[in-house]
Amino acid sequence: MLSFDADGRGRPVITLFLAAGAPRIAALEALGETPPAPVEVRALVDTGASRTAVQESVLDRLGLDPVGADSLYTASTGKTPKEVDAYAVQLFFAGVPGGRLDPDLRVVEAEDLGGLGVEVLLGRDVLGRSLLFFSGPEGRFTLAFPSLA
Repeated sequence: MLSFDADGRGRPVITLFLAAGAPRIAALEALGETPPAPVEVRALVDTGASRTAVQESVLDRLGLDPVGADSLYTASTGKTPKEVDAYAVQLFFAGVPGGRLDPDLRVVEAEDLGGLGVEVLLGRDVLGRSLLFFSGPEGRFTLAFPSLA
C-alpha cells in the first residue's frame, strides 16, 4: 500500500518512472545498444481516463516509436474519437521494491499536459489493478496494488 499527500491543489499527483517497454529494451541490448534511462514524471491519478496518457515530450526523451494507433474519446472529442499514437512503456514506482507496475504497458500520446502541471494521466487501465482510497478532508490518498504486495 502506498500513501501520498495530495498536491497543493488537492489533486492526487504522484511521481513515477517511465522506461521503454521490456521488449524494446531487450531488442536494443541484443544489438549491443544502451537503452535510454528511465524518465521521472509527475502523474495525475485520473479515474475519468480509460487509458494512461503520456505527454509527447516524455515519449521523445525515451526515444520511442509508436507501436500502433488507438481511437480515443476525450471530454472534447464528443462522439468522434481522436486517433492517437500508442507506445509501449514500463511503469515504476520509485523506491518501492518490486515497484514495476507493468513491463509492457500500452499508453497513448498526449500532446501537452503542461497546463495540469503533470506529464502523465494515470488512467483506469492501471488504476483498475488497484484499490484507490481518497480522503479529501485529510488531503491524502492511498493506492494498493495487490501485484506489488
